[in-house]
Amino acid sequence: MTDEIWISDITVGMDLQRPFRALVPDDFPEEPSERFKAFRWQPGSGYHSNLARWQRLGEPLEQQDILPNFFQEVAPEDHDFEPHYGNYSPVIELFGILAVRSDVADVLKNFELGQGGLYPVNLFEKDKITPIEQNYSILWIANKSGTLNVAESKGLRRARPDRDDLFRLPEWKDFKPGDVVCNADAASGIDIWRDPGVPHRVFLNGRLKQALGKAGFSPAFSLRCLTVK
Repeated sequence: MTDEIWISDITVGMDLQRPFRALVPDDFPEEPSERFKAFRWQPGSGYHSNLARWQRLGEPLEQQDILPNFFQEVAPEDHDFEPHYGNYSPVIELFGILAVRSDVADVLKNFELGQGGLYPVNLFEKDKITPIEQNYSILWIANKSGTLNVAESKGLRRARPDRDDLFRLPEWKDFKPGDVVCNADAASGIDIWRDPGVPHRVFLNGRLKQALGKAGFSPAFSLRCLTVK
């Protein structure tokens, strides 16, 4: 089971779904602190854009880097998308960043997250006052290169013509065995990771997938098993 590798498309399309936004204080500095500079902060692009960019880059994070309060940007009655707006699911999005419910976090705490981690946040309804009676933590996922066995994979496409290290995967509906093959040793080390060569995808090893499945959370991560060689 430990040598299995699973892929999740849970972060695909996140830029289009923004149910929660951080409560950014009026005195929040436009100029970055020394720590923010280390994250290659881009002044003027906004807190959310920078946070999402750090996640894509796999930059390590600390609790002090996260604004603690997020509010629901769209009220449940104003939107039909129930999994994110009506019922608070095991995994939600905080303006481009994954957050997991406390019972999912309890599972993840038993696994190796590397330079990633779990960072508790407070969620509020649209009025920015009424707390949401569910506890969530940001799931910060670390980067790990070398997941794909490019030579054996039949369904990879270059994500950009000028990059031979950046790949686009087949659409979920077109996925066939052998389209995406992983290196066997990629399943060791951290248990959940991003690969900088595969934007917007998350990888898990078999041990973590088994634990999520046992707890009933696998469907929330939208997982597919990959070929390993």
